[in-house]
Amino acid sequence: MKKSIAIIVSLLLVVWCGYFTYENREQFYPILELKAYWITSLVLVSFFYIWAQGLILKYVLEPYKIKLKFKEWFGILVVTLFGNYIFPFAGIGFRATYLKKNHNLQVGDFIASTVAIYWWEFLIFAFGGIVGLSLLQTDTTVDKWVLLPVLVSGITFLFIIYFLKFRFPLIGPKKMIIKVNSMLESWDGIKKDRAMMSKVGLSTTLVFVLYTIMFAIAYEAFGFIVPIAGNMIVACLSDYSFFIRLAPAAFGSYEASIVYSSQLYNLTLAEGLMVAGLVRVAMMICYFSLGPIYSYVLLGTFSKKALSEATKAAT
Repeated sequence: MKKSIAIIVSLLLVVWCGYFTYENREQFYPILELKAYWITSLVLVSFFYIWAQGLILKYVLEPYKIKLKFKEWFGILVVTLFGNYIFPFAGIGFRATYLKKNHNLQVGDFIASTVAIYWWEFLIFAFGGIVGLSLLQTDTTVDKWVLLPVLVSGITFLFIIYFLKFRFPLIGPKKMIIKVNSMLESWDGIKKDRAMMSKVGLSTTLVFVLYTIMFAIAYEAFGFIVPIAGNMIVACLSDYSFFIRLAPAAFGSYEASIVYSSQLYNLTLAEGLMVAGLVRVAMMICYFSLGPIYSYVLLGTFSKKALSEATKAAT
């Protein structure tokens, strides 16, 4: 069912994008004038963006006595991101399957480590978004005063999750409750590791900086004037859009978040789509060039098996 919905949504979005591009093709002519060095720069930053995310995975598994080699922590991230372009959340399924089979990482510990990654991601990107909104110099004040309370509330909720200790009583389906409580216990243990949490926090900050730079390059490539504050807002909202995945790789929600953010600086729908498309293409060049290679390196077979494993785990 999930796969069918993903396929339908993807097809509808592709049809709409094709129709919109054709009807407004004169607005997309700047794409044809792009210099090669802009794309090269974006691909290079995208590589370091993946590298920084790989460091996060490496550090977050240290409390479980798992020491990943470079080919693993970097390769797992590549295949994870590559897999997400085939089926929503397939990448995270691959990661769980690989770590379970090769390092005996239990499901509860995997979920707890993933919670730690997402906790820092939401916190750092929300903080970056707040800084960007605070520096926002535009007449569109409604968006600012709507988004600021949402992000501040989000940060507050994150700290509640961090300091709250909770266990479910053994009432009802005991096996499921025991597994959930085991995951909560693992989360309580992992967040006490200050050295690990600090390294994950710093690495996540680096990811935010690199992601912001990618948008700065993309806007500059088309000659659009967007200050650093605007790039920070786009980085924040587009990152959150990856969690809304009706289609593979958050196709649609990702573009919508960038178009919305770009309109704060009076850019048109077509101009926002060009920026979104340029950043996405740069990332896809990395994912689709490195994905099959690391699928082979990690699994000993070509990417088809990796994607099969990931899709099976995700469904």
